[in-house]
Amino acid sequence: VSEYIKKQLSKLPKMSKDKLKVCLNCTDQEKFNDQVRRSYRADMRREYGYSDDDVVFAFAGRVEMMKGVGDLVEAFKRCNVVNKKLLIIGGSNFSDSTETEFIQQLKNEAKLSGGTIVLTGYVDKEELPRYLSMADVFVSPSKYDEAAPLANIEAMSFGLPIIVSDRGGVKEYANDGAIVLNCDEQLPD
Repeated sequence: VSEYIKKQLSKLPKMSKDKLKVCLNCTDQEKFNDQVRRSYRADMRREYGYSDDDVVFAFAGRVEMMKGVGDLVEAFKRCNVVNKKLLIIGGSNFSDSTETEFIQQLKNEAKLSGGTIVLTGYVDKEELPRYLSMADVFVSPSKYDEAAPLANIEAMSFGLPIIVSDRGGVKEYANDGAIVLNCDEQLPD
């Protein structure tokens, strides 16, 4: 799904490089587009208590240390954007919200934030467009080599500006408006 994965596979012994092709990851454009985002936005922001003036930074994915969520929370705390909010969409695994020690730490940070940080817990894939519609900026500061993260593609399909790390195949999917951070030097600064 990325040149990064193709390169990794080509390093395997006896791997025939001429049989490797990149088949780009994609998303359902009927579920992730600006019109869909606008249709959910007001109701979802009202449900979560966000005003029109709030600037909502969102992360969507597995909530774990290697996804850079801890660095995201630290960066958010340092951020001087007026009316900032951080929405962390997802659970500890692909299909549940098991409370890990890391998630408990994030929940404590959320309590201390006075409501500026919200953790949704696991959100079913079909519901993701509704949740992502609240965002003004999508952030995915993964610290490990992602193949081709679907959440980033979905956020761009929604027309959101994105801030992503430079790991794995992530930057191959970043559009011209994306901010791509050097994971080793720029997180969480």
